[in-house]
Amino acid sequence: MDFSLAFNLTVSQFGISAKDLAQRSGILESTISRFRNGHQIKTETLSRLLECLSVEQREYFLSALASGENTKNQRRSNIERWIETASIDELHHSLLLIGHKCVKQNSQNSQNFEVSQSVA
Repeated sequence: MDFSLAFNLTVSQFGISAKDLAQRSGILESTISRFRNGHQIKTETLSRLLECLSVEQREYFLSALASGENTKNQRRSNIERWIETASIDELHHSLLLIGHKCVKQNSQNSQNFEVSQSVA
């Protein structure tokens, strides 16, 4: 599991807001938001964010990072959080990608159906 996903799971699990983290760490709320959306941050920045967490919260973060598990519910939750924080341009781009994937998958399904019909 990557750092931003483990961090996202942690702050969501404990109901920690980006605003609160920004105030406690001195890191811009926009930087925290970008990190939660999968952008890279400096090691020093991550360290400052983690220092703001309680021992229990840091342990949860490390456990999530080490587990490497990303269940369907976690993915759904991450997608929902991303949608809530994404800009209109990011949403537009994502919808285009989803549309292209649906068209591609539908095309493959049609081809598979045609092949199975010709074999039968």
